Amino acid sequence: MRGVFLGFVQNKEGKRRLLLRVDGEDMRMKIPKDLRHLYLSQLTPGQTIAVAGIEKREFFTGEVKRSITALFPDRSGLPPLPQCGACTIRICGKKNCWKSGGKSLFHALEQKIALEGLSDSIKLKVVGCMDHCDDAPNLECGAKHIERCTPEKAIRMLNDLIGKTDERTADHELRAAD
Repeated sequence: MRGVFLGFVQNKEGKRRLLLRVDGEDMRMKIPKDLRHLYLSQLTPGQTIAVAGIEKREFFTGEVKRSITALFPDRSGLPPLPQCGACTIRICGKKNCWKSGGKSLFHALEQKIALEGLSDSIKLKVVGCMDHCDDAPNLECGAKHIERCTPEKAIRMLNDLIGKTDERTADHELRAAD
């Protein structure tokens, strides 16, 4: 499988997973510790890599789990992506996160993305459980994970992503959206 390396993320148990964008879809993959340590300093987010491994489908849940057995960095590959060149912001849509503020996160970001005219480059996606239920609501963008995320934190993260740095902007824009 060939894709764009986005970084490493942690699941609820604290185990690291490699985040790879393949054909516009972000995939988490288990990577052995020895491989992760070998390539940790060599991989750059935005770099094209190829991975080989095992793909299993859970019998009862139908969930696909991927484990990497070999990794091949493309040294001549694409230059790193701009900080926000086709981002996907994922918000946990499971009951605990959604009721604990995920819904307001989604609507605040949806309005901000429309206001900034970023609908073509930033996608907002409601996803299944992110395995951090005790710290709801949860948001992910690339390798960045925000627990107990508020609309203010989400808009601040989006402003950082698009290069806006005014600290007062998030609060002002949030009040304007209400």
